[in-house]
Formats: sequence, structure tokens, C-alpha cells
Amino acid sequence: MVTMALLASVLVAAVGVGYTASRPLLDDGSAFLAKGHTVVHVNGETSKADAQVALQLATGQEELQLVRLPDGRLVVVNKTTGALSYVDSATMSPVATTAGRATSAGTIEPVATASGGYLVDSERDTVEPITVPGQPAAPPVRIAEGIAAVVPAEDSLWVLTSRLEVVEVRRGHAVRTIRLGAPPVGITVADAHPVVVDRAGAAYAVDADQPLKVGDVGVSGDDLVLGSWRGAGRYVVAVSRGTGRVGVLDPRTGHRLVVTLAIKRAELGAPVVLGNWIYVPDYAGPSLWRINVSSGAADGRPLDVPGQPGRFDLVVSGHRVWANSQYDRRVLVMDADGHDHLADTGPRAEVGDSEGRTGPPGGDAPPQDDEARPTESTPEGPPGEATGPLVTVPALRGRPYQQACAEIQRLRLRCRPVAAGDQAGLGAGDVIGTDPRAGARVPTGSRVIVRYVGPVRTPSVIGVPYQEACRRIRAAGLRCVTRAEPDPVLAPEQLGLVSTQDPAPSSSIDKGATVSLSYRNSIALPNLVDQTRGAACDAIENDYRMRCRAVAGSPPPAGKQVGQVYGQDPPAQRITQMGTTVTVTFYRGDSAVGSYAGTDVDSACAAVQAEGFACDPREGTTAWGTGQACRTVYEQTPAAGTRNSVGSAVTLTFRSCAQDLPAYVGAEINAACVDINARGFRCNPVANPYPSTNVVVAQDQPAGRYPLGSAITVHYSPWPVVEYWSQVWGNSWQANEIVVGNPGHAAAIRLGLGYRAGEGVPGGLAVNQFLCTNGDCRGYAQNMFYTRMAPDHPNIPDGFVYQGQPLTLLDCATPNTRPVWRAWPAGSPRFYRVGVGPVSAEWQAPNGGHEILGCVW
Repeated sequence: MVTMALLASVLVAAVGVGYTASRPLLDDGSAFLAKGHTVVHVNGETSKADAQVALQLATGQEELQLVRLPDGRLVVVNKTTGALSYVDSATMSPVATTAGRATSAGTIEPVATASGGYLVDSERDTVEPITVPGQPAAPPVRIAEGIAAVVPAEDSLWVLTSRLEVVEVRRGHAVRTIRLGAPPVGITVADAHPVVVDRAGAAYAVDADQPLKVGDVGVSGDDLVLGSWRGAGRYVVAVSRGTGRVGVLDPRTGHRLVVTLAIKRAELGAPVVLGNWIYVPDYAGPSLWRINVSSGAADGRPLDVPGQPGRFDLVVSGHRVWANSQYDRRVLVMDADGHDHLADTGPRAEVGDSEGRTGPPGGDAPPQDDEARPTESTPEGPPGEATGPLVTVPALRGRPYQQACAEIQRLRLRCRPVAAGDQAGLGAGDVIGTDPRAGARVPTGSRVIVRYVGPVRTPSVIGVPYQEACRRIRAAGLRCVTRAEPDPVLAPEQLGLVSTQDPAPSSSIDKGATVSLSYRNSIALPNLVDQTRGAACDAIENDYRMRCRAVAGSPPPAGKQVGQVYGQDPPAQRITQMGTTVTVTFYRGDSAVGSYAGTDVDSACAAVQAEGFACDPREGTTAWGTGQACRTVYEQTPAAGTRNSVGSAVTLTFRSCAQDLPAYVGAEINAACVDINARGFRCNPVANPYPSTNVVVAQDQPAGRYPLGSAITVHYSPWPVVEYWSQVWGNSWQANEIVVGNPGHAAAIRLGLGYRAGEGVPGGLAVNQFLCTNGDCRGYAQNMFYTRMAPDHPNIPDGFVYQGQPLTLLDCATPNTRPVWRAWPAGSPRFYRVGVGPVSAEWQAPNGGHEILGCVW
């Protein structure tokens, strides 16, 4: 059974701005090809068909096109009838067959993506996801602007429309449309990116936010044909069908190569890329032009493709190129190193055999081994056709190979002479041995290989690393000299590969003679910035064959990572030779903790962050009394000199610009102010009336932490308070006298606390005293009353003399106070009372009156 491996890809270095490169991996070295009326599997190692689909998929000369999906199914389209067939590639057994779309015949193309596939119908302008058997069919995506071309890249299908647009189809939906700025000639895939080329030859990657120009292909015009997605590689390739000029652009570096094919009458088609080889089909031959990107040259004439003139299938599979005419028995196969050979798919009634032999189809292809092919060669037919009587292979060692071949042919066997190396005791042209060996019994018609001592031939080492090339040359008994050419290569895979050799491959040369090899050893360096140092050094050492010197530089700023490269020497795009030391500077992963004590915390944090650490500033004890300015660092963790990982925190403890403030309520005012000032604050004592003296009653800033130098406002009363009492004045009438302190009289009434007259208490209310002793004092011989009225007030009764201001009461807006009033009855005689609290009814108008003198505590 056929074992298949999926195509995978790995990400490599980003080169330039916004362009990412990818590199494919190998698969199993085989291919599925349309052959005659079915599909066969051709083994790349044996060059034989080892399996086929047991189903007739075509009749007559109908054309089949197929593609293998990631799930292992083959999708086969009959281009003539539009019929679709699905085949399990592991068993080569049919999965499903549909009647197809006769109206879309010739316009259906199966396309595989990284995870699925699509049927592209240019007649219906639809892109239809290919579903798993048994699952409902997915709805098609309609491209209203018309389908001009499609290419797959990664998991998307990129559709070039007829209206200067590219539509990306992903997971069965059109996810976005990219508007192009110039008329395109086509779309291709290079380095796993979809690339559009315009008529001027400018190439644009269209999978970014906006079309990104990656360079110019070096050819222009309306007749350009771009590289086929069925053989996409690293390069953007464009072929001018009229002139035969081929433009090759490396999108990673922007370098380009232009080669002119020596065409006469040609019908050039879409080329394919395999490694550093480009193959351009010529359907007029049919033939295949081969271009070596390493040497920058094309073959002088193309390779013959088995089959009749007309279109043939050209695809890359199994790290080989397959040029296949569906109705010819043989297939031209190109190996990864550029060597060609034929694969034989076996006889079929509907398939011709234009070659009628095995081996290379001609041209100047590199030979498969270092043996020269002699000019005297007996024509040979297809192997496996000898069916005559058995004959014995004669012993021919030491005889001239011409006589040996005559003897073999006399026995009705076919002779193929092959020049081999030296043999002791044998001269030039003498037979070394045969295959089959002498004495073997073989049917008449069988082929016998006769190996003879031939001239020394130069081995073919074009495209081989020059060190290995020299080893092969010396193994052939020749001397090897090398010369590095000054021109840079386009891709790192070309570094050190032999581009020319003198004498040419398979040339006859004396033993011990010198073979000169040329190779190119310089290249434009890629942009290594933002790669990890490991990836950068891997690219430098493994891809570019240079030495890498990784230097730890600064710690990473915001948005960057430890180990990320931020500098390189030589810089990107500098032409540099193999073996050069390239220095990459990357963001380091640890730093030494500095000493930050005694410095301002903001400056210290900036220094901490400059070393790649996170700064953790913490407020510590107050700076007051330490001799240090506030915000000065006095302690740090970790200690200075410790090496710590970038991104870890460094804790800096600094002197606080604040201080703790206690509560002072109840404290003596002077002692409180002394303590406030001693803590680095400013004491702001505010005098207010309170029923205490020199005691802090309130503070505006409660206990807590405050900036040094803050004003701390405390409230107190600096005035001495006195206790006022009201007692009966005289013995024969009812008048009251206000006295200080308890008079000890049984009828005395305590009024409360107030201030002595003349203290200057803010908001204090001075109370005036009036005395009458002339015997006509409102019905009494003597009388006394207190009032807020001025001495000259007209309401002062006659005979009452002003006695001064014996007391100071409080404004009644003062909290926690109660009113002091004088009250009198209506009419005459009138006597006065002084009291506190509410006024009783008999002392209120119209029967009497009262006056609030002020308030007391």
C-alpha cells in the first residue's frame, strides 16, 4: 500500500518589514498522476507505477486534472465532461463519483489548501468548499465580480477577480476584499504568500492589511504568465511568453534575476519552483526549460517531455518535479538536485510510448552518476520483454568492449557498454565485467551491461556544496581548485554551491588533472531584529553559514521580550561573506541591582527601570528629624550587587514627606502646640468661647498622617470662665442680683458659666446694670435690673442709673448654652427677676414681659 505524509511547513526568519518567510518540508517522494483513463501512483525511488485507481475516469482523449487533499482524498476532475470523482489515496479505491457539471466542463479546478479544498467553477463564478463524504454540501461562495484566477496559501483561497480586487475565502466564507492599485496580470504563490504582479512587473503580497510591495520581477507586459500554485516555492516567477525572458524575485531580500530562454517557436506556460531550480513548460515541444537560480543561468536547450506536442501536467510532488503527458507511458522526473530521468508507468491500451526506452529523454541534463555514456550503444527496447530461449552470458573480462558487444549480440542479447573506472591489469577499453555475470542463464532479448575501462570523466558537481564537490573530484583521481565569485546569491540555500565547473561535467580528462570550481559565498544579510537570539543564531549559522556572536545588551523595554534581538552587525541587507561573524545584540534577561540609598526615590526608580526591573516604592518613616530630605531612599530589597531576573521587583523604602498626628482634644493648649511643632507641623491655635480655659476642645485635622509643614488647627478658650448666680437683692422687694460664685443663699439660682466683663471675648454680649434708690423705683423704694439696652435708651425708666457692665454673656448661637433672661410683671409696682430656661406664663405679655440677656453654659 502507499504510505503518504502530509505536507507541513515551518516558520523561519522574518526578512524586511512585514514579510514572513516559510519553508516546506519533504513528503514521501512520490506523485499521483493522471495516466490514460485512470490515476496512478508513481514511486519516486523506483520510477515505477506501483498502484492505480480501479476505475475508468475518462474515455478517448479526455483530460483529467487531480489534486490531493490534506485528508488523503484525491479529487479528480474530468475537464472534458465536468465529472468529479473522489479517491482514497491510501487504498486507491473510489470514495464517490458525481455526474459532474457538463455546462462547466473545462472551467472546474480542484484546489487544496492547508486544511481542506475547494472546487473553483469559473463558469458559475463560485468557490465551493469540498466536504467530507456523508456530510451536507457546504454552500458555495459566489464571486460576483468574476473569477480570473485562484491560488491557495496556507488555509485560505485567494481569488483574483476581474475588477482589480482579490477576495480571501477562508473556512467557506469570503472574509475580506483587497483593492489593488494597478491592473494585475495574475496571482501566484511565493514563500507561502499570495502575490499579485501588475503589468509593470511590480509584485505585491496581498495577505497583509494593505498590498505590500515585495519587489519587481524584472519583466513586464500583458503576456506574463506567473508561477503555478501546483509548484510554488520561495520565488516569485514571471515568464514573458513573447520574449522568453524569465524574471525571478526573492521576496525575502528583494533581489531579482532575469534569464532569457533561447526560444524559437514556443508556447510557454506557468513555471514551477523546486528549491533553487525553476522549470518552465513549453507546450510546443513538448519540452521543459530548466533554470538554475544558484548559477543564474538556463540550459541552452530544453529537456524533452515524453508525449505529443500540446499541454502536459507540471506539478511538484515528493520533492520532485513531474512533467506528465496524460496519454504517454513515460514521465519526465526532475530530482531536487536538478537531475532528470524517466519514470515508466507501464503499458496501457490507450497510452502511447513516444520514447520507447528508459533513461533520460535527451538534452544536456546532468547525468545521474559520474559514469560517461558511450557513443556506441545498441538501441534498447523496453525492459521485461525478453521471452526467448535461455542462453549463457559468456566470460568477456579483458576483451575490448566492442568485441564483447559483438559476441553478446551474436547470442541474440542486447549490449549496453558502460565506461567504468580503472582496473589493475586492464587497459583502456578492456571489459571489467558484465551484468548479469558470466555464466548466468538469461532469455534471448535480455540486456547485458558491459562495464569497461573508460577515460576519466569529470563528475557533475553543479549545485553541490563546493567542499563536497572537491571530495568527489578528488575521489575520481583529479585535483580540485575553487574560486569564490564576487556576485552575491539570492537565497542562503545557494551559498557555497558550485555554479560552474571547468572542464564541464562528463568531460574526458587525464587522471591527476585539475578541475576548477566556482561558487558564490556572499549574500545580503536578513533583518534579524525582533527574532529570538536562538532563531537568529540558527539562521546565521545553519542557513547563512556564518558565525554568530550573541551579546546581551539592554533589558527589554515595554512591549519587548527577553532574548529578542534589537541590533545586528553587519546590518540587514549588507553583503556579507560566508564565515563572517555576525553579532546580534539581544535584550538581556538579568541585571545587577544597583545601590539606591541616599537618592531621591523618583530618580532611583528610573534607574531601577533602566536595568529592566519593576520598581516598588514604599513609604517608610518620616524624614522629620533624620537629616534627610523627604522621598530619600534609605532601604532597598534586594541588596545592591544582587543579580536578579529582568522584570522582578526592587523594593525601595523612602523617607516619608508626612508625619503621624495624634489627637490633642483635652490637652493643654501650649503643650499641644509644642508637640505639634516638634513633629514638623505648624500649630495654628484658634481661640473660641468654650467652658474651659487653655484646653484643646477640637482640632480641624483628626488624628492621622499629614504632610510635613501642614498647619494643624486646634481650638481652645484662653479666657477664664466664671460661675454666675442670681440671688434676691434686698429684703423687702423682689429684685435679683447677679453675683459670681455661689453666695450660699437658700434662694440663689445658678445661672451657668460665662465670662467677666472686659475680657474681650469674641461674640461676647455685655450686659448693663441699672440701679434705682430714690424711693420711686417702679413702685419700690429701691430697685435693680439688667438689660442689653444702652444707657441712653429711651426705654430706660426714670430714676434708674447706669452702674456699668458687670458681666459678659454668650451669643446664644454658641453650642450647648441656655438663655439668661430678665422678666417683669405687668403694671406697677414692678420688680425684676433673672433666671435661666423657659419663661413662665405670668411673666409674658400682656401680663408681663421678658428680655433675653444672653446665654451661659
